[in-house]
Amino acid sequence: MTKFLAAVILSAIAINVNGQISLGVNSGISRTTLSDETLNRDRWNAGIGYRAGGFSEMSFGKVGLRLEMDYSFVTIKGTFNDKINLHYISVPLTFFYKPVNRLKILVGPEVKFLLHQHGPNFSMSYGEEDFKKTDYGAHMEIEFLVTKKLGVYFRDYLGFQYNGETMILQTQTTTGLNKLNIWGAGVSYYLK
Repeated sequence: MTKFLAAVILSAIAINVNGQISLGVNSGISRTTLSDETLNRDRWNAGIGYRAGGFSEMSFGKVGLRLEMDYSFVTIKGTFNDKINLHYISVPLTFFYKPVNRLKILVGPEVKFLLHQHGPNFSMSYGEEDFKKTDYGAHMEIEFLVTKKLGVYFRDYLGFQYNGETMILQTQTTTGLNKLNIWGAGVSYYLK
């Protein structure tokens, strides 16, 4: 009986979803900052980068679910002409709400997988600045649909973990380094 009931529920969901799945691509620019536990941001300036990817979206009236996969790149410049280049594959799982017809508010968790890091060129005397292979956080996004197929978005990713540590010599304690904050803007194009 439970197998039959599960089959009926899944069939109802499949019939309800039919025609409500959208596919699309998106691309944009980003501005990345790094923060640490002491909130001393003297070592790294904001960096500029880009992202590009695709998404599938399932809509249930005014609410829905979006699964994305993106490639992102950023260069972050620091003191003494130092820099870090980061290459990520990002997988956000986003829940959205459409308060009006052409506006979406999106929020959800995001996992970033580090493909490659180049830099920093100048090591800290007492610390480690290698980024972790996996970064996790949350992102928020607002998308305005200019047409049925073309949207403009603004998004912010807030990393939850520190990607290194250093020792504060005065207190002989360690502090976390390089928590990602990525603000972006771009366009989305709906294929279906």
